[in-house]
Amino acid sequence: MKKAWLIVASLVLAVALLGMVGCVPSSSEISGKASSFGVAAVQQPTGISVTGEGRVRVKPDIAILNLGVEAEAEKVVEAHAQAAEAMNKVIKAGYKGS
Repeated sequence: MKKAWLIVASLVLAVALLGMVGCVPSSSEISGKASSFGVAAVQQPTGISVTGEGRVRVKPDIAILNLGVEAEAEKVVEAHAQAAEAMNKVIKAGYKGS
């Protein structure tokens, strides 16, 4: 009886191993797609890729400035008045007219 179980277990193991060998893809099957083990194979890029650089030299006709001031005071009204006065001074100092 033990001999029969040993033969059956050996046959089951052999069939399982042969089945696993059939599940492993060959190297020709792997190229261009993911393998059955979840490892992505290397793929050739598709499409068109362009890289370039350009330069233009012209006289600038616009400038964008972001200016700010800070003020601290006991009351918000006082800080606001100080900040407004400081910003007016910055604007007057920078404005020459056209």
